[in-house]
This record gives sequence, structure tokens and C-alpha cells, in this order.
Amino acid sequence: MTCTVFFQSQGANIYNSASDFTGGNACYLYKGTVSASRKQNDLADKELVLAPHKGFIPSKIWLACRIRCLNNRQSTKTCKPKNSWLVGKVKCGKCGYALTIRKSKSKWGRYFVCSQTGSNCTGAGCTIYADVLEDYMLGAIREKLSEFQKLSCITDAEKGQENLTKKIRLTHIEEEIEELLSKMSEAGSALMKYIDEKVSELDAEKKALQEEIIAEAVTDTDGKLKQITNHVKAWETLSFKDRQSVVDTLIKVIRIADGNIEITWNI
Repeated sequence: MTCTVFFQSQGANIYNSASDFTGGNACYLYKGTVSASRKQNDLADKELVLAPHKGFIPSKIWLACRIRCLNNRQSTKTCKPKNSWLVGKVKCGKCGYALTIRKSKSKWGRYFVCSQTGSNCTGAGCTIYADVLEDYMLGAIREKLSEFQKLSCITDAEKGQENLTKKIRLTHIEEEIEELLSKMSEAGSALMKYIDEKVSELDAEKKALQEEIIAEAVTDTDGKLKQITNHVKAWETLSFKDRQSVVDTLIKVIRIADGNIEITWNI
């Protein structure tokens, strides 16, 4: 798996042809003139150019580190139990920024608020009590893990075949996109609309497959799930840090708005 596939899956614009990437040279990444995001983890519309010098870090190591960084929680100034083991994973479903912990003298003690409330956001639209959300997420984690306990073991050969099938599908998607784009010069308005919608649909499927292939190449899900399952069974005895580790492994982000909770899982 090459880093170019990773950047493509993240929406970056690659200016060199695929044949130029032989695996030895480094790359330059620029914000460019199109990207509007200042976030380092957001690679959409960033510009990738092949560098003239050799790379210092093997692509496999760099890729594994990059994906881990994408999945990491936002760092906090303190990790004391007065906060929540969900801090850094909970986002406002309206503006996308982090929800942070506030304390009150009521019986609930802690609650989440949007970090942008009062400036760029009106808030998540509901009161999010930390204790209630933690109980809900623990139940969601247990339910998610139960799905994997019901699945039969997949052999290495089956995993390899599944990965090969995805790569073949990627090739077919690229061929379909090229064929559709070749018809645009002679297409009328109705056909142009169809081509545009079809290309967007194929491109979304392509990016999803690329992300799946990359994740499978750098993670050992089976081993982690066994450890995580044991942790969840002994949840009440876990330290604050261990609970955060469980959440980091299982969950990419939790978005909340107007009473709705959307969980994006890593598994």
C-alpha cells in the first residue's frame, strides 16, 4: 500500500503521475489555493508534489503513524477524573468543534458544551450530562463488541482474498470513471448531469475502499478486540487512562446535535 493511495482517499490533489511514485522519493504537501481548512488532519484539496530528494522515513512506518494520529483524541491540558474519558472524542454535530466539560453544583455535576458556543455556534441544542452520556456510550460499546463475538473467525487466506477483491473493484471503478469522463465532450445537459452524479458516486465508493484497504494494512483488529473486550468486562475497575485507551481504539468520533448521537467507529 502506497502513501499516494492514502492521500487520494483523504481528498488531496496529486500533481505527479502514478508512474512517478517509485517508493524512494519524499513528498511535499502544500495547502494550495483551493483548501479552506487550516486543520492539519484535514487533507481535502491539499496539494501533494513529489520531492526531488530521497525520503528518510519508510512509507509503511509513516502511514501507520499518520493513521494513528488521525484517530487520536485531541490533547487536553488535564486528564483528571473530574473531566470525562470521552473528552476529545465528542464533537458538536452543528459546527464540528469539540464539546468540552463544564462543572455545576447541581446533582449532575458535569455536562458537555460546545467549545464554540457564544462565538461561531449556538450550541449542540440540548443539555448533555456527562454521566448520562458515559452510561450510554458504555452500553453502545458493549453492543458493538457483541457483534464481533457472534462473527466466525476469518482466516488469513480469506482476508487476503477480500483485500484482493477490493483492489480489483478499485481498478474497475477507475476504468468506469475514465470511460464516463471521456464522454463528457459530446454529452448534452441531461447526460452531463448523469455523468456528474455517477462519477461522484463512484468516487465516494473509491475513497471508502481505499480507506478500508489502508486500515487493514496497518492495524491488527483481532488482537485489539480481545484485549478491549476484557477491559470492558472489568470496566468499573479500569483507570481513567485505560478507559480513554478503550475509547481511542474503538471510536473515531461522537457527534451530538439536538438530542441525536452519531457514533463513527474505528472497527
